[in-house]
Amino acid sequence: MDILKMIEEDHEKTLDSLEELEDTTPKDAATRKKTWGTLEKDLLAHMKGEEVVLYPALEKEIEEKILEAIEEHQLVRMASEVLDKTPTDNRSWLAKLMVIKENIEHHIDEEEDEIFKAARKKFGEKELAEMGERFEDAKMKATSRK
Repeated sequence: MDILKMIEEDHEKTLDSLEELEDTTPKDAATRKKTWGTLEKDLLAHMKGEEVVLYPALEKEIEEKILEAIEEHQLVRMASEVLDKTPTDNRSWLAKLMVIKENIEHHIDEEEDEIFKAARKKFGEKELAEMGERFEDAKMKATSRK
């Protein structure tokens, strides 16, 4: 599968998990912990895969967009660390999650528009499929390090 389709699938899965978490309350602390734990692990691996495979391949064409995307990833990482330190039954936990969600939604919109457009312009189907394999490998490596 090509890298862009793989990234889109990850985006959909991420947004679905965020929606699920948005509907929780402090009484759902165990669900929050489990769902967030899985989402965070997948999200960190996804970001690493993009940073290792997709972004370097497009850096010369759309440098400013790539730099911005990397900074957005860094913001999500920092916010995730804060969320991890917040008890899931804390009243502010959901507010912190919503800040992460807003950043991710913004990132996805720009990435699927501008970055994907540049990738489709630069790479053919075969190259995108090869990048997809490398993307999956990078995600697996990032997950196994945790």
